[in-house]
Amino acid sequence: MRPVERFWRGQNLHFIHHLVPRVPFYRYHALHRQIGPILRAHGRPVLGVWSGTPVKV
Repeated sequence: MRPVERFWRGQNLHFIHHLVPRVPFYRYHALHRQIGPILRAHGRPVLGVWSGTPVKV
């Protein structure tokens, strides 16, 4: 995890909780890497926290 992600304890990826509520917070990052391409394929870009622009996963 990046230093800021450690501080936020994965909450920057909290939307995953709303997609799959049973996933514990410490698995958000791994699941995000798996579903990021699927989200983009369905027209749902993953946006940067600070810039608001789409990011690569």
